[in-house]
Amino acid sequence: MVVHDVCRERTGGAIYFGAFAAHRSGCACLVATRLHPEHRDLLRPLEQEGIGVHWTASATTAGNRNIYTTADQDRRVCVLLHASEPIDLEHLPPITPRVFHLGGLIVGQIPDAVIDPLSRRAAVGLDAQGVLRVDQGGQLRLRPWPDARRLLPLVTYFKADAAEAEVLTGETDLDRAAHALAALGPREVVLTHASSVRVWADERLHVAPLNPRSLQGRTGRGDTCMAAYLAARLQGHDPAWAGRYAAALTSIKLEQDGPFRGTREQVLRRMGQ
Repeated sequence: MVVHDVCRERTGGAIYFGAFAAHRSGCACLVATRLHPEHRDLLRPLEQEGIGVHWTASATTAGNRNIYTTADQDRRVCVLLHASEPIDLEHLPPITPRVFHLGGLIVGQIPDAVIDPLSRRAAVGLDAQGVLRVDQGGQLRLRPWPDARRLLPLVTYFKADAAEAEVLTGETDLDRAAHALAALGPREVVLTHASSVRVWADERLHVAPLNPRSLQGRTGRGDTCMAAYLAARLQGHDPAWAGRYAAALTSIKLEQDGPFRGTREQVLRRMGQ
């Protein structure tokens, strides 16, 4: 990633940031991914954390360069370095979790065709990034999702950031964008922005502010936020509470580079503030 012309190499992705946030929230999770065998050690921090890992070999390991272009780091240029081979049903372990969360890097990494069969087994969480981002000459850009109206009704939890929501709905106002995303069919929408987390569920909008003291850990914001929200929902909390929990945990994560390594008690204290 490149911030203020300073380049730093980091492990990242939905499985990395999300798994730490869910695990530290007290939620059991299993990561399923594909990577080149020579990069097997990238999964070691997850295993050391006590997170289950299921991986299969790929000719390449996914990687990209994030170049942040605004002071609040809410807009970025993404350059594709490598894309891993697609992860399909045959690459998943033979388990039935409470939620399958699909966090692809680019379009096609997790094929659209898996959404329907997975939704018949458990609730599905989906990150917009994996169905909107395409490689155009090495640079990752957002493009409309042709199957949005057909497949989003199969999704229980849908996460997008402000730019992704605009591509899907045409809305730049965050409140209207959250409502418009919900109208496409997912049961619950998590919309992230530099200033807040918006949750649309049960025909109601809930807004929780982000209040980080710094942005040293900007990369992984959305993945962390969504995993924290899912963990809270799976623990029986309502969408409003889960949104506040996700915002508090994400605020703490934003203050330090890398995945969330705090405690649930820290998050609850931040919520109280």
